[in-house]
Amino acid sequence: MKQADNFNPGQWLVENKLTNQSQLNEMSKIMDSTRKVNLSSIEIDGVDRNDYPDFVDAYITYAEYEDGTPLSDKELEELGDKHPEIAQEMAVERFYQY
Repeated sequence: MKQADNFNPGQWLVENKLTNQSQLNEMSKIMDSTRKVNLSSIEIDGVDRNDYPDFVDAYITYAEYEDGTPLSDKELEELGDKHPEIAQEMAVERFYQY
């Protein structure tokens, strides 16, 4: 399920003080120093309302680099492993949207 077009996870993380801009910049450079992940392209799944507030089953299903290239399954797994807080925090946001 694609996130609403007006939801920007990076902006939400910073506005809600869950991360700061330098952490966000670091997260966006997860694969290598030359390619950044477009944080607004991230989609998640596995959100179980009964698992609030932990959402341990939430995971990233889709993301793109800033140039529009989709991350491979391996890269999505790496993103989720290195930054599990992204899926968890997006799951919390989704929880409050409904």
